Amino acid sequence: MAKRTFENSLHLLQLKEDFWIPSVHLVSSLKNEGLEEVYQQLVSYFSKSIENDNFTKKRAYQNRQFLNQEFEQNLMKLVKNDNRVQELQSQLQDGILDLREVKKLLKDYLDKK
Repeated sequence: MAKRTFENSLHLLQLKEDFWIPSVHLVSSLKNEGLEEVYQQLVSYFSKSIENDNFTKKRAYQNRQFLNQEFEQNLMKLVKNDNRVQELQSQLQDGILDLREVKKLLKDYLDKK
């Protein structure tokens, strides 16, 4: 019954890969059943993904995402560790400057770099 429910649910999903239709397998680690079928399905998916260049495209996208995250994190570290930025943040929190003034000062600061 559970297998049929999952199979029906799969038909409702919009699959991202048009080359692949997943299937549902019953698996029992206690009885050591069904593991080989799942493994074969993973191997098949991987092979088809490589054949149609899907794997390479996804990996390239993941690498770009990773590099963008690294860039943003390192940029934030630089900004947060800058004494001038810390002073602006402190003045904003203390109510000495409002957000509009801080934005202008940050823009001026970045333009000078």
